[in-house]
Amino acid sequence: MFKLLFYLSLSKESKKLVKNGYAKIVKCQVCGKWGLDNGWVCTNCGWIQDYGLKSRDDDLSLYNNMSIAEYERYYSENKNEIRKIRAKRRYDLWREWRSIKKSLQ
Repeated sequence: MFKLLFYLSLSKESKKLVKNGYAKIVKCQVCGKWGLDNGWVCTNCGWIQDYGLKSRDDDLSLYNNMSIAEYERYYSENKNEIRKIRAKRRYDLWREWRSIKKSLQ
């Protein structure tokens, strides 16, 4: 059910990627929220999905420069700050997109 809701919330382009098999809907390796696989940034915790990792503790993620266990500790200690930064970033992107859209009309 939640996987379907996540799919419905995706943009047209992301839905095409999933439909054509270029991306899969998976749970984030750190926080467990639904997202897309390799290379996609979790909208909740900011982890860049890296499913090439063999171990949660030892393997260093090439995308994130730390292991999943290290980022889980970092995220649990700084959860509120990370969420504030991500929310502000989403708002800034939305505001930028809106100004571009207005200039094209």
